Amino acid sequence: MLDTFMVEEQLSWEKCVSVCTDGAAAVTGHRRGVVTRIKAANPKIAATHCMLHRQALASKSVPPDLHNVLEVVVAAVNFVKSRSLKSRLFAKLCTEMGAAHDRLLFHSEVRWLSRGKVLERVFELRRELHEFLKEHKPDLELFFSDQQWMAKLAYLADIFSCLNGLNLSIQGCYSTILEASDKINAFRRKIDLWVHKLQRGITDMFPNLSEFLDTNGMGVDFMLNTITSHLISLNEHFSHYFPDTDMEKYDWVRDPFSCDMIASGLSGKAEDELLELSSDCTLRMRFNQQGPAEFWPTAE
Repeated sequence: MLDTFMVEEQLSWEKCVSVCTDGAAAVTGHRRGVVTRIKAANPKIAATHCMLHRQALASKSVPPDLHNVLEVVVAAVNFVKSRSLKSRLFAKLCTEMGAAHDRLLFHSEVRWLSRGKVLERVFELRRELHEFLKEHKPDLELFFSDQQWMAKLAYLADIFSCLNGLNLSIQGCYSTILEASDKINAFRRKIDLWVHKLQRGITDMFPNLSEFLDTNGMGVDFMLNTITSHLISLNEHFSHYFPDTDMEKYDWVRDPFSCDMIASGLSGKAEDELLELSSDCTLRMRFNQQGPAEFWPTAE
């Protein structure tokens, strides 16, 4: 189908530089995968693994005790959403209790980071959900009566909110791999900082958790090891899916008008072309107006 499209649109595989995939076996398989077939048409094509998909995979590292919290949340949401009558009763209860929202969000296993919004909504409606489950599902209500369990829920709502924010920040038609790499590296550095702050008893980087602990007169010590191990594991997974790369050699892409030619690592011919481009005042003005993502496809 893809090759048919290329032929119909009179597009040549020789002009294809790279193909980005989600890493699925059907796409990247050694013998029959799509990438293998594309490379048969043009062996020079580079294949990369989608950064959004890699970030989602890296985010799936959750220790057992926190994963149990996730399972209870999903069970509670599915219980409320499974019947329209339960959903209406829950919505009515939320309205009576003055909640800002009157419905829960479904979790999708396909999109792991959808849990971030689910967790945020469940934590926000925790009191309403607690009252509803007390009457309709007592075995699940017990969890919402446990302050330590609720603190773990607060942390999960916070950390998945951070992961969702990272995911959104590297999306968009003008987002480049260089900018995305910068944001991934910044997030990994944040994780290191959070671990150090937690060891000093500071939780302000996790607003839901911090407020919950303060409101209930609780310290973070009882879950310090759980959070710390999760953050360290999260960082390790990010390191696995996003190995360190010397991005400075691509500074000429970020700004061709002020980069170090010698450090660019380009061939002699490419250096000459870059030198000519960087000496063009008209192109410089266009670059300043557009930025790299818009500038390079039209640069001549």
